[in-house]
Amino acid sequence: MRLLTTFSFFIIWTLYFLLGECRPYGLLEPRTQHTKGQTITIEVKSKAILGVPAGKNKKYECEVIGQGSDEVACALVYKGQPAIAKTSKAVEAGRATMDQGIPFDEEVAALKDVGLLIKVLNAIDGTKWIVMKNVQRGPPPMVNPLDLINAARTKEECLAIVKALIDRSAEMIEFWVEMKGLRHEDPKPNNVFVTHNLDRLTLIDYGRSRRFPGLGGANPVTQDADLMSKIRSDSVNGFISLTDMCNEKPSAPGGGETTFPPLIKPSATKLSDKEKARAAEAQNSRIIAEITAAQGGGGDDETTAETSQQGADGNT
Repeated sequence: MRLLTTFSFFIIWTLYFLLGECRPYGLLEPRTQHTKGQTITIEVKSKAILGVPAGKNKKYECEVIGQGSDEVACALVYKGQPAIAKTSKAVEAGRATMDQGIPFDEEVAALKDVGLLIKVLNAIDGTKWIVMKNVQRGPPPMVNPLDLINAARTKEECLAIVKALIDRSAEMIEFWVEMKGLRHEDPKPNNVFVTHNLDRLTLIDYGRSRRFPGLGGANPVTQDADLMSKIRSDSVNGFISLTDMCNEKPSAPGGGETTFPPLIKPSATKLSDKEKARAAEAQNSRIIAEITAAQGGGGDDETTAETSQQGADGNT
């Protein structure tokens, strides 16, 4: 089983590098540029329910908080709940190359698994928006790790925070691998929120994540040395640059050691090994199909998207 899994992963990454680039050369259509603080209106067509005619389209006012090369994020209130909305990547529509990030509906499924997904909105302009919990607003309220780094008074205190971020991000990644067979592959300050005392850490942005079979249960993640090493390496690489900020702070040797309470894990239903293996195999098949279709011009995009969304709906 593990040999088959390793072979399938080898095929996927070979296709990534032979048939596509690690990052897209560019967008097929220019992405509208937004400025931080700008308001975007997300308009969604209302649906008829049980024979009752549809009313006016629903409109959500969303304040831009950031924009990357191929997506935008904004803050809104969805049904009374503070939330964050993120667009689908432009490369998802008619892409000619395959990004290392997972397809849109795969990210939806991942966010649902870790309890961050609220809703997917299909705007009338064709844009798909992932609406997820506003982790910063809480509960409990959280902050970006840079806030803690900036507030640290000494080099030693700052370095203790960096070490805790590395250790705890790796611990949370291991937790979700064991519970859901889902590995976050891009831990870094912009993808993490923490409480002030670091007793809680939430990973966001699952656009770079991957499903793994057969971990947990009889083969717990703590016994998988290779995966543990990769997870640890990801966390170190994601946060080690923060030590440069620490080195600029005054040193206070001999001061009290900075300690933090144990990390509190969220409640989650653990998938069986069979469920993890099935989800990983299905994801691998969909990604290979998308790569092949993108390069050959074949395939049924609607069928692929529907199947992927069914996978999202099937995860609890």
